[in-house]
Amino acid sequence: MSDIEQLTTELENTKIAYQMAQEINQLKTGFLGRAAHELRSPLSSLISLHQLILFDFCENPEEEKQFLEHAYQSAQKLLEMIDELILVSKLDYGAVPFNLEPIDLNSICFELESLTKLQSANRNLKVVITPDSAPVNVLVDQGRLLQTLVMLIDTGIREMTKGSIQVSIKGNKIENLAHIDLDIPCPLESWQKDPDSPLDTQTKNIEQWKKFSENLHHSPKMKFLLAQTLFQKMGGELMLSSINKANSTETITQIQGVLQLATPAGSNLAED
Repeated sequence: MSDIEQLTTELENTKIAYQMAQEINQLKTGFLGRAAHELRSPLSSLISLHQLILFDFCENPEEEKQFLEHAYQSAQKLLEMIDELILVSKLDYGAVPFNLEPIDLNSICFELESLTKLQSANRNLKVVITPDSAPVNVLVDQGRLLQTLVMLIDTGIREMTKGSIQVSIKGNKIENLAHIDLDIPCPLESWQKDPDSPLDTQTKNIEQWKKFSENLHHSPKMKFLLAQTLFQKMGGELMLSSINKANSTETITQIQGVLQLATPAGSNLAED
C-alpha cells in the first residue's frame, strides 16, 4: 500500500470515528435533558402532597395520614428512577464494569420468560419467545442484557391493551450479526410520549393521588434511551420502528437489537 493510500484509509477511519463520537455526544446530551424532565414530575408531585399537609388542606388526621402514605410512595418511586439513571451513568463511565462473556443467546430464553411471566399474566397478556434453531454466540454481560430486555418488555406490557409480545432471536453468519427483535402491539407514539404531568396542588381526591403514585415510572421514551445506552456499551445497537401487521390495521412497534456474533477469540467486539 502506498503512502497516499495509507493516508486516505487513515483519513476515512478518522472521519468514521469522529461521526461516531458526534452521535454518542448527541445521545448523551439528549439523555441528560430527558432525565431532568423525567424526574421533574414525581418531584413536583411530592412537593404538592407535602403542601396539602403543611397548609392544613386535609380535613382530618386520617386524610393527612393517607396523603403522607402517597408522598412516601412517590418518594420511593423517585428513588428507584434516580437509581436507574445512576446505574446507567456508572456503566457508561466505567465506574461499574461490564462482565463481558461468551453466551448463546438462546440460553437466556427460559430466564427471560420467567422474569416477565408474572407481569404479562397480571394484564392477561402473553410474551412469546422464539429462539434460533442454531446457537447464536455473542459476547455480552448476560445480567445487563436480561435487565435491558426485561425493561423493554415491561414497558411494552404497560402500553398494550391486548395481544402478545413476540420476541425472536436470530443469528446471521453472513452479516456476522445477532438479532433480537421485539414486536409489541402498540403504536410507535406510545414510545415517544412525555411523562405524565403532576397533579394540581389543589387536587384532594385520594384515589387520584393513589393512581398517580402507583403509575410513577420513567416514560417509555426514557426506558428506550436507557436500554439503548446499555446495548451500545455492549457493542450493539438498538433501534425503534413501526410496522403494519399483515392483513390487519393493527400497528406494531418493533424494537430491533443488534449485536455482533462472537468469534472464537471474541476479538471483534468492543470491550468498554
